[in-house]
Order: sequence, then structure tokens, then C-alpha cells
Amino acid sequence: MSALQGLKPEQFGQEVHDAVLRQAQRLAFNLGFDLHDSGVSNIRITGEALCLYAQTGEEPGDAPIVDYLQSLAEALYRRAADGSSYSVSDLDEGADPETSWGLVVVGTAARDAIAKRKEVTAAQLAVLAGLESSSLRRLAAEGDVTPINPAGRPLRFEAKEARRWLGGRGVAGFDGHAVARRRRS
Repeated sequence: MSALQGLKPEQFGQEVHDAVLRQAQRLAFNLGFDLHDSGVSNIRITGEALCLYAQTGEEPGDAPIVDYLQSLAEALYRRAADGSSYSVSDLDEGADPETSWGLVVVGTAARDAIAKRKEVTAAQLAVLAGLESSSLRRLAAEGDVTPINPAGRPLRFEAKEARRWLGGRGVAGFDGHAVARRRRS
């Protein structure tokens, strides 16, 4: 089981909720407000949906998954001084796959790219496969998976090749089994 597959969506959702609440409480304190935790939030549901999508490809059904990722980016990485926030690509490029946050962000961005028939990097493909990037590069050098740019950095893969290879490894959502869409409640 990969590190991504080992995450529990409910627990990840709670981590997201707690992190956003801590940030909001810090900001509120500086403004003289007092915030209390109701225990349930849309951001928690967003975190759960992102984790589940990264693991299985199961979409929430009420909005594109990239909207969920953008909600997370805006909640956690608001640039207050200029009123802007980080984009999804900012999150993906800066994500550390050694953390649960990084795994979910990279896994979500990778699945979304493959679904949209876009290229993915070795780091993205490795997260979905539950491998280290170095192991994936070795497998590419051995011909197990074919990159677009064998000598390039970062190593990149066509969506069709990524889907084929992940399916052959039995990765959920790529293994030939249809993934149902669920509705947020």
C-alpha cells in the first residue's frame, strides 16, 4: 500500500479543517474577534473529497475536482496584502510528497491532468503509483514505462501511457473498474 493509499480521507479532512481553523483563529485574534469550532465545515468535506479523489479517482459530482483544490489553496494560502491567493499549479509545484498534504495535492493534480489527457511528471506519477521518484525513473530507464523525454528533467509522461502503466499496476481508478461519482451531502 502506498503512502497515498494509506491515508484515511476522514482523518485528512479533519487535518485540513484544523489547519484552516488555526489560521482563521490567528487572523481573527489579530482583528479582535473570537472564533469557535463547530466541528463541521465545508473545508473538512473538501479535504475528504480531495483525499478520496487522489486515492481512487472518485469525483464528488457537484463540481470539478480542481474547484475543490482551489478552495483548499484559497483557505490556506491567502495573500492578504494583495488580495490574491495561490493557484492550483502553485500548490502542486510546491507540494512535498513526504507529507499527507503533499501526497493529496500532487495525487489530485496528477489524476486531474491524466483525466484531461495532459502530461504528468515523474513525481506526479510516482505519487499515484506509491513509489519514490527515483524508482520511477529507474523503471522508465528499464522500459517499464515510457517517458516523452527519456533524457529530460523533469521526466514527463503522456496521459495515455500513465493510464496504461497505472492500470497495469492495479492502481484504483486506472485498473479498468469504473469509479462512481458521489454527491456531497
